This record gives sequence, structure tokens and C-alpha cells, in this order.
Amino acid sequence: MAFRFIDSLALNLPNKVIYTPIIQAANLIRTHQSPWARKASYLAIGVMSEGCSDFLKQDLEVVLNTLIQGFQDSHQSVREAVGLSLGYCSEHLKPEIMDYH
Repeated sequence: MAFRFIDSLALNLPNKVIYTPIIQAANLIRTHQSPWARKASYLAIGVMSEGCSDFLKQDLEVVLNTLIQGFQDSHQSVREAVGLSLGYCSEHLKPEIMDYH
């Protein structure tokens, strides 16, 4: 339910309104001790990739490095979330993401 809300916000509000708060929250939460919180932080990035694609493309190198670091997480569900988010990003951040292939 929360991810639908993030997706809806990202699709319906201007990128400048939604991008920074979600990225800042995701960056804070991805270091949380709870694997479920870390999982949510990575999924939030992927979920907003459709609606905030213009802003994510501007920060693509940082976003991809953040996601790739997530593959080092000790919890499997977090690594799975990183994979899903990377998939969402690869779908919605074309063609720019192809430069990082």
C-alpha cells in the first residue's frame, strides 16, 4: 500500500516536490538495523523510478552506486529488493541507464 502511494505521488506531483524527500528518507533508512526498513528504502527508489525518471536520470550514477551497494547487504530480502529496484530503474530510466551496462 505504501509503495502504491509513493508511485502515485511520483506520477502526479512535480518531480521537484517528491524526489528530494523520498531520496533523503531512503538514504537514512537504508542504514537502519531492521532488514525490512532497508528493504523498503531500496524499493522506494525503484517504485519512484517511473514518476521521477527525469530527476533520477540526473543522479543516475549515485542512484546506481547506492543500489549496487545494497547487493552487499547481509539479508537476502534486502538483496532481492535491490534486484527488483534495479529492474524498475532499467525499465524507466532508458536510454541513459544503458551507459552503465
